[in-house]
Amino acid sequence: MRPRMAWYYLKQALISMRRNLGMGVASVATIAVALLILGGFVLIILNASRMTTAVESQMEIAAFLKVDASQKDVDGVGYLIRQLPGVSSVELVTKEQGLAQVGPALGGESQLLAALGGENPLPDYYRVKVERPEQVIPTAQAIARMPHVDEVRYGQGTIEKLLAFTRWLRLIGTTLLVALSLAAVFLVANTIRISVYAKKREISVMRYVGATNWFIRWPFIIEGFLLGALGGGIAVFILMLGYQTMLNYVQSTLNFIPWVTDPALMRDMVLGLVALGAVVGVLGSIISMRRYLEA
Repeated sequence: MRPRMAWYYLKQALISMRRNLGMGVASVATIAVALLILGGFVLIILNASRMTTAVESQMEIAAFLKVDASQKDVDGVGYLIRQLPGVSSVELVTKEQGLAQVGPALGGESQLLAALGGENPLPDYYRVKVERPEQVIPTAQAIARMPHVDEVRYGQGTIEKLLAFTRWLRLIGTTLLVALSLAAVFLVANTIRISVYAKKREISVMRYVGATNWFIRWPFIIEGFLLGALGGGIAVFILMLGYQTMLNYVQSTLNFIPWVTDPALMRDMVLGLVALGAVVGVLGSIISMRRYLEA
């Protein structure tokens, strides 16, 4: 597109926006509200995902060995665990270390040993971490089948529920994101269609004198782009202001929650919402114009 024509289309779009100021305000408000809801839900999903990921990263398997296992047996089990796929770390907690951990809570290590007849009844055990939460259950089952392993604990029941909750949360979030995006396009298309309808006579005259479809279409596309970007900008401003205000109140009292504050992630979200607003505006214009240009 030549710069002179681009300037002409931009000027026509600005003139149209000024002439239809009320309709333009309605379009911007529609896009801003839709993107505000969409952005708010994205923040909820991001924070929920961050919390579930933090919980998932702390999952570990405790593999207890038989009390009478020799040092060779203990080393052999450690070797077999390290060979399992997906294992990220393996730490041996000896029976002496275990006694030192529980002794203070039961009146002191020496008193506990005296009460037990001088014999440490605790077994050696391995703390095992895996790379992904989905690997916890199969890894625990593989360890349980190893020789000299007496018991394996990994929060049975709780992990299955947490993984199921995470899967459902992400599925529902993705579905709602798609539904809200489609609803925003539909709302904007209807709003801009009203604007196009108001110019039906003008469009008919332009077609009558031989104007091409793209000559007629470009000012409306630019108008939709500007309205969409402006709506996206307003939504981002309100969203970021509200989110930062909320963080100022809750971060001091709920500081154990890993709130999403990553500047790069927030920047991508801001740019994404503004770009989505512009795309929605352009799509709304194209959909609205199609009927009149095909007639």
